[in-house]
Amino acid sequence: PEGEPRPYGGRLALSGGGISPRRAGDSLFNALISQPDPMKIKWSGRSLLINTAQFIITLDLSKKKGLVRYRSGAGMADLIRLLYAVLLLKKGGFFLHASAVVHQEKVYVFCGSSGSGKTTITRLAGTRPVLTDETTAVIKKHGNYYGYATPFYGDAGPSKNNSGAPLKTILFINKNHRFSFKPLKHGEAIRHFLPNIFMASNDKQWIDRVFENLLLLTKRIQCYNLNFRPETKLWRYLDEHLK
Repeated sequence: PEGEPRPYGGRLALSGGGISPRRAGDSLFNALISQPDPMKIKWSGRSLLINTAQFIITLDLSKKKGLVRYRSGAGMADLIRLLYAVLLLKKGGFFLHASAVVHQEKVYVFCGSSGSGKTTITRLAGTRPVLTDETTAVIKKHGNYYGYATPFYGDAGPSKNNSGAPLKTILFINKNHRFSFKPLKHGEAIRHFLPNIFMASNDKQWIDRVFENLLLLTKRIQCYNLNFRPETKLWRYLDEHLK
């Protein structure tokens, strides 16, 4: 914010390499890091410091404790989204603007901007567990990828399934009059991902981390463009075409 910063209004106690990102395109990388970044993130061993216009967060991950200083008007949802976006990124994952449905014990992630059909697909899920219609956590564990529910939701409301499952695929969706799909190469997939990832910071080290995480994920998980009609036959179409 311009002018003198507002005083911090309170405190909260909390408890409880080898891939170059420039392979995805120098111009895109340079555009991302050229924007001024008011956020500072610093790791030191198992300690984390996040300093933003709204929060100062200090965490001791070894003790699972931390302290949050916040300015008046700062929201708890913003705090949780920021904190977990940083922690996921550090561990090889990220928050994705996407809905997620468990189909045949695997998570299908449907990614896109507002109006692309994320909530529509959850309404076509039938008895399939819906993890979220708005924000999906992609998590890397033991070299494998999983999709998980988050507390953030859109028009469909909060999910009743606070769980996750192995990740099958990520589809970049668009409502259409017919069904069609296209497998994406690594670079194509990364360009689709970037507008839909919650970026913790545009500091170079974090942009590096985003690109590295995406390169590793797209080598393990096939991603697609998907045009779909809002019909329940969507699931049969996916079974027939995404082997």
